[in-house]
Formats: sequence, C-alpha cells, structure tokens
Amino acid sequence: MTAALIMLETPMPLNLRDLQHFLAIAETGSFTEAGARRALSQPALSRAIRQLEDRLGDRLFDRDGRGARLSPAGARLMPIAVRLVREAELGLEDVSAFIKGSRGRLCVAALPSLAATLLPGPLAAFQAEYPDIDVKILDGLAMNVETAVLEGHADLGLTIRPLPDVDLAYQELQEDLFGAVRANDRQSPDTIDTWADLAQVPFIAMALRSSVRQATDQAFLQAGVFVRPLYECGHLATVGALVGRGLGVTALPQLTLRLLPEPDLSWTTLDAPITKRSVGFVIRPDRRSPTVEAMIRHLAT
Repeated sequence: MTAALIMLETPMPLNLRDLQHFLAIAETGSFTEAGARRALSQPALSRAIRQLEDRLGDRLFDRDGRGARLSPAGARLMPIAVRLVREAELGLEDVSAFIKGSRGRLCVAALPSLAATLLPGPLAAFQAEYPDIDVKILDGLAMNVETAVLEGHADLGLTIRPLPDVDLAYQELQEDLFGAVRANDRQSPDTIDTWADLAQVPFIAMALRSSVRQATDQAFLQAGVFVRPLYECGHLATVGALVGRGLGVTALPQLTLRLLPEPDLSWTTLDAPITKRSVGFVIRPDRRSPTVEAMIRHLAT
C-alpha cells in the first residue's frame, strides 16, 4: 500500500489521542520521551502506535538504536496529523471561549433613539472587555425589535416595555419623559405646558406605527382633545427639520432630542397627563448566554 492511500483506505476514523501520541514520538524521536510527555508507559504507547499502524495498514516509524524515525507513511501522515490536532484544539478553545462569553457573536436590535443614546457607552465598554466578540446592530421600530428577538435574529433588544402577552423578559433601564419641542426663534404661543395646549397649534406627528406616535395618541386621548397632525413623518430628523423651520410643534421623549438636526429647539415637559415611556431591554429567557449577560451588565451600569 502506498503512503498516499493510507487515509483513503482507513477502515475506521482516527481519534485525536492516537494522533497526539504519534506527534509526540515524531517530535521527540523517542518512545520513552514521548511516553513521558503523554503520561504513558512505553509499552502502552507502543501498543497504541501498533494499533494505529494496524488501522492504517503500514508502519509509521523505523526504529533503530538511535530512536524512532518517521517511515514514508509516517512522513505522509505528519502534516495531516498536525493540522487535525491543531484544528481540534482551536475548535475546543472556541467552544470554551463561547461558553465563557469571551468570543463569538452578539446581535442587538434597538429602537433608533435608543441605539443612538443608550447603546454607545455600554457597547464601548463591552467591546473593550470582549474585543473578540463580533457585534451586529439592528435598529428599527419597536415591533420589529421584539420580532427580531422572538425569532432569534437578535440576542437582545433595546425597546419600550412590551405588551404583557409578548413572550419576552423585560428589564427597565429608565423612564423617558415626553415634552413639547418647538423652535426658539419662531412665533408660537408663549407657553405650551399641557397636551391640550398642543391642540391649539400646528402639530407635527411621528408615523402611525412608531412607538412615539402610539404614546402621543394615548396622551391626547387622556387629555380629552383631538389633534389632527399637520404633517406625519417616519423619521425624527424630518420632524426636527420641520419644527426648526417653524412649521409646527411636536411632542417627543427626551432621549430622542440628540437625533434632531436643528440645534435651536426647546423642549419642555408636558403635563395633564405627565407622559413617560419605559425603556429597557428584552431577551428570550432561553437565550440568556454569558455573552448576553455581559452586555446586560454593561447596559445596567
């Protein structure tokens, strides 16, 4: 049998221990030294190599008074054994690192306002502690954040408090207060203190499916007023630009202000009712891995 056919005609797969024994002998050139390295007696090591040779169908070492030298078949096996043992060791290291949370992948879904405000600081601290973990960010509407976590596309979601029937664990990070946003240098009422006051001015609203719009509609309902928006916008930047040009007033949670492009805007708390949104993170209880736990720790700090 030629050396090239050794691996093709093997009747059963080699195990990692056999290859480690083989490499120890090849590296030391001695069964005695290799046995000491592998914590095996010389007879036990010789028996293991003989069984390996029987399995392959050819001898792996030529023995003489100076020790053990690789045979042609052994020389052919050598690079294969080195590669297989190294790949196995690296694979086990990766699994161990994943279990410990020091390597792997983390996907975070987030509302855009939370991705831009609550996430950067904790994420920087997390990446400094776990530089070998790849992080992916999905930013979108609240319902999309919940769906991403529920379906396993994301490991963790930054969002508002979900409805009770959503099968996700939720932990609040903070409350986000709503207020009126208007341009400082445009003519508008001297005071906008309540939600009812917003009914007296042109109102610029977020899109119907957004979590902000749902909260503002609920606040108007509680205030007993009906407001027909002059404009409805899907992006905060658009809302901010329209308000900045004096085209109307809007109501936004405080965390969104950093996303507005216009610098000369004022924000004042709205009463009657005082409106807040609970913001935090959601996870699936069955996906609480060490990596997720580490990110949660940084978010909660």
